[in-house]
Amino acid sequence: MPEALGDWVDTNGAELFTGNVLIVMAWANRRVPTIRLLRNWTIVYAGNLVGALGTAALVILGGWYRIGNGSVGAAALSTASSKVAHTPVEAFFLGILCNILVCLAVWMTYSARSTTDRILATAVNARWRHAGSLIQEPGSAGLEWSGPGWADSYCAVRDLLLAAFADTHSYSLQQTLFAMGQRVLDDRPEIAEIRLSLPNKHHFEVDMSPFGLENAGEVFYAADRPYGLIEGTITRDEAPPPGKAW
Repeated sequence: MPEALGDWVDTNGAELFTGNVLIVMAWANRRVPTIRLLRNWTIVYAGNLVGALGTAALVILGGWYRIGNGSVGAAALSTASSKVAHTPVEAFFLGILCNILVCLAVWMTYSARSTTDRILATAVNARWRHAGSLIQEPGSAGLEWSGPGWADSYCAVRDLLLAAFADTHSYSLQQTLFAMGQRVLDDRPEIAEIRLSLPNKHHFEVDMSPFGLENAGEVFYAADRPYGLIEGTITRDEAPPPGKAW
């Protein structure tokens, strides 16, 4: 999680306090004055705090915690309880360990050999339908339960999609899309069909000439247009008709 978060933040130009702690290296080399270091940390920490509280409010107001009959909310509360149960000393050193991973993730983007190594940006929109009544929550009214719960099925499909996206040596976004859908159908018999949509999010070099600087493939901005939208559907041969599923 820390590595993925660090890469996402670094690539999209956002700022995370744990990553900005790296500025202390420039301060130690006397390239950044103390007042600018403290100003940056104060602004970014405050912004991260506001963003965290805003995200929590959206989760609560949107009822996200009720997913899976409240299992998602229960898991979040369990995680939060374990975090606040640490002693101050434990929390301090665990924070150091976490920050090491985040800083390594930031450094990884600069160790890439070329621009194409640095930037891979897309957003995955996945929808799938189940085969018949293989899914039923235990104890619920209706058909007898004969398969995994909805929440378990959802989490398993999500993990398979992420794993296929990460470990597929891809030559094109179309290939990655198919590999993700195929991984789900191979491992989850309750899934009859999955539809995926992955846009290409293009990044363009920033013109640094007004500042008297050269940009040798180092600084980019993300553009929402133009972009390529790659979509695909992977369906089992024996899948039942979708009916009104879509």
